[in-house]
Amino acid sequence: MDEEKSLTEQVKELKEALNGIDKKTIKKLRLPAKAKVKGNKVKKGYLGCGKIGRNGALTFERIQIDEGAFTTSDGSYHVTNGREILLWKGKFPIIFQEESKRNPVNFKFNEGKDETYGDKLILAKMLKDSIKIKKGGNMSPIIVIAIIGVILFVLGKYVFKLF
Repeated sequence: MDEEKSLTEQVKELKEALNGIDKKTIKKLRLPAKAKVKGNKVKKGYLGCGKIGRNGALTFERIQIDEGAFTTSDGSYHVTNGREILLWKGKFPIIFQEESKRNPVNFKFNEGKDETYGDKLILAKMLKDSIKIKKGGNMSPIIVIAIIGVILFVLGKYVFKLF
């Protein structure tokens, strides 16, 4: 039966282990520029995304969250409820998204098993992306000419009646 070490003994062991590490060999981990989002971009709903591929490769990109759902550069749809958002050095919001999962990796809670909370949001975003809304405002030139002709005819009729 192993006895538990006291807290002070554990701290001493950790200090000894840290003293043995050469500080120059440890480089600071930096966030790539592709994933840095700050200022107005954050207000518009952009985040940095660390995309974890099926082979374990990590790539970074900027994504825009629209009503809880977002699309990565490979065209797959994902969803977040905001719990998975982390702050890199307290400044830059970032999430880590596995390529094969719907929801980002959740480092804060032990709720990673529930992947159904975003189904409705994903379906809504897919429907929104598939339906192309026709933009109005561009009138046909024939209609514009007809309206101008009618206006000139009415004005001409009244002008001729005045004489």
